[in-house]
Amino acid sequence: NFYAALLGGARFIEAVGVARAAAWEANRQGNTWAAYQCYGDPEWTWRREGADAQRVAQPLGDTFAGVASPVSLALALETLAIGSQYGSADPERQLDKLRYLESEFAPLWGAMGAVAEAFGVAYAAANAIDQALTWYRVAVDAEDGSASFRAAEQLGSLLARRAEKHDDAAGIRAGITQLEQLLAMRPTIERQNLVGAAYKRLTMVETQARRGREAHAALQAAAHHFGAAEVLALKAGADRAIFYPAKNAIGCELRAEMLKKRLPVLDQDRLKTVHESLRKAITDEPDFWSVAAQTELLVLAALSRAELAGALAGVLASLRDLQSRVPAVWMWSSVYSGAQFTLAPYIQMASAPEKRAAQSLLDELKAMAGE
Repeated sequence: NFYAALLGGARFIEAVGVARAAAWEANRQGNTWAAYQCYGDPEWTWRREGADAQRVAQPLGDTFAGVASPVSLALALETLAIGSQYGSADPERQLDKLRYLESEFAPLWGAMGAVAEAFGVAYAAANAIDQALTWYRVAVDAEDGSASFRAAEQLGSLLARRAEKHDDAAGIRAGITQLEQLLAMRPTIERQNLVGAAYKRLTMVETQARRGREAHAALQAAAHHFGAAEVLALKAGADRAIFYPAKNAIGCELRAEMLKKRLPVLDQDRLKTVHESLRKAITDEPDFWSVAAQTELLVLAALSRAELAGALAGVLASLRDLQSRVPAVWMWSSVYSGAQFTLAPYIQMASAPEKRAAQSLLDELKAMAGE
């Protein structure tokens, strides 16, 4: 019954309902009908036709005909966000869908914090930062209080991210202020990481503007916040959370030493702890950031030994493999920004082969970030 319903054009959620009803009718004394569960996109439908680039796309009104409540709207937005991050969806088509949902349903439910947050997540995943910021502001200010604290965190993070693109130090500081207010309310690993990341962006912008004192202060602040996040993770026994702040703190130390035209000696015990944290993260809950961090840590270790040229082929192969699975440009933009943070000062002091390797890596990441 399930497959017959799918072949007849029913949505996934409808086909599951048909199958459960059939199981109930077959044996009302049993519990098979309740145990029959399927997981996936409830709006998915099977298409008999093969791929045809010339075929007219389904009207958006039909695509989102199942949206009939704030919950189903949030689910549709989450599906779009996942498609932008991990799928091969056309970016412009994704934005068309978001604009359609916004025009149709924002007047009804857009003032709800959870709905506004879902719009912010979907627009951010589509790399539409201005629209994402607009919706995150609505989410944070919503009177129903249904938005999560993550909406406020992402608002601060995106403010800093957008400002970096415009070399706007004041804009980054505005994002830092937003994040530090949350940090003062309750220090968490994530908030320390976000503040540290914003200070890294400020370091780059102040360096570009040749404001050395301000750049140095921002670098020290970034190292402090990443170090604080690392300590929190160690105290909490959050093994899988150690790698991100530790990797970034190591990057800050590398940059500080390379600006002095020298290479640091990395703490091998610390590196071992970071590698173990990464292993657990990738084994238990793999995601883009943990997989990317494996390669980023290899790069940092290679820089500390002035051996990037020898490691470059393997580094590029790992990055290309990950990019084939997760093409989201906003994620790669963060990786590119992090690489600039350490590779730019390295290029100023390295040998000719190392300079070429560093520049090749930056060029590759720049293309992945769509810049």
